[in-house]
Parts: sequence; structure tokens; C-alpha cells
Amino acid sequence: MTKLKTITGLCLFLFAMSLTAQETDSGENFTRKGRLLLGGSTNGGLNFSKTSYEFDGDTVSEDKTNTFVLEGKVGYFIIDNLALGVQTGISRFKNEDEDGNNENTSSSFNAGPFASYYFDVGNSKIRPYVSASTGFGYSKLEGTSAVISNGGSDIVFQSFEQKDRTFMWSAGAGVAFFLNKTIAINVETAYTNRTNKDPDDNFDAKFTTSNLGITGGLSIFF
Repeated sequence: MTKLKTITGLCLFLFAMSLTAQETDSGENFTRKGRLLLGGSTNGGLNFSKTSYEFDGDTVSEDKTNTFVLEGKVGYFIIDNLALGVQTGISRFKNEDEDGNNENTSSSFNAGPFASYYFDVGNSKIRPYVSASTGFGYSKLEGTSAVISNGGSDIVFQSFEQKDRTFMWSAGAGVAFFLNKTIAINVETAYTNRTNKDPDDNFDAKFTTSNLGITGGLSIFF
């Protein structure tokens, strides 16, 4: 809860800052129609994550997860303040159950469309925005799991490796601080939901990771 309170407080502070900032530019619309957007961001470890394992429609376990995300995107402003484009992401998740017996690490790659809308608050160098994205890709899951053997009398721990298909969606809100007409620093709070499923598995089994965190990044406008 401490991380969640910190994330929420910082988001509210940045939004209030954007509303009260003084005009520092001549009124140039940095997010006007026809501009290109290149961006990159990372969560830097500021996140609150949870992984749940579902089997045949029932939740079997829920574990806390450490998450690292690195993302890049390219977009085009189809109208003033609205950019559409493609976003890619590399993620790494590590979760461990409460007993410390089962530990899993997942590395994934996703790509898909995104949309970002920037709000004009009377200050061309500070722009609040909202964003949403979806993505498809693949992941590799590695770890150890408890297995019952010898007719149920012994429990042993075995290593495993599994390749999955992934689907993710994300929604967030942030603030872009323009250093000049080309470069902006972004701070965003986002919720991401990611599902991993083995395409060769005949059972309805899947891992779902939900993450609420802060990302920081850099955007270049042309």
C-alpha cells in the first residue's frame, strides 16, 4: 500500500503542477497535426504488481511480483493533440510464492497499437495526457515448481521452461514537460494487464500479471 500511495500522490502532484504552471512560451503547439513522435520509457522499479495463476477458470494462486519494463513507440498526430502509432515493449517479471518454494521468471516481448491525447491547459511546455495501448507477443517462463511423487508421499521441486503467447493492454495518465520544440520528458502513471498462455496446452491454464506503476521517459517530436 505504501507504493500505491506514493504513486497516487506523485501523479496528483504532477497534474496540479501542470494546471498551475505559468506560460513560458509564445504559444507554439508542440502536439499539432502532422508531427511525428518517437518515445521511450521505463518503470524504473516503481510499481505494484500481482501475478495470478488460473486453471480451468479458477484462480489457484496469487503472488507479489517484481516487474521491469522498457518500452518504445513511434506515432503520428492525425489531428492536433491526438497521436496514433505502434508501441513495443520488453518486460521481465519475477514472482515467488509466500512459502518461497515456487519462483518464476518471465521475459516477454509485445507489439501493438497505441493512442495518446494531450490536453491544452494554456501552457505549451507542460501538457497532461492520457494514453492507451494493446499488444500481442511471446514470452519465456522459467522457474521451479513443487511436484508430488512416490504416490503422494514426497514433494520434490523441479525446474521448468515454457514458451507462451501473450496479450496485454494498458491505460495511463501523465504529464509531458517540453524542454524545447523537439524534446519532452514524460512522467506517467499506468495500469497494465498481461496474460501469458501456453499455445500447446490443452487445459485452460494461464498466468495473469497486473501492474500499477510510474514510468519515466523521453519523447522526440519532429
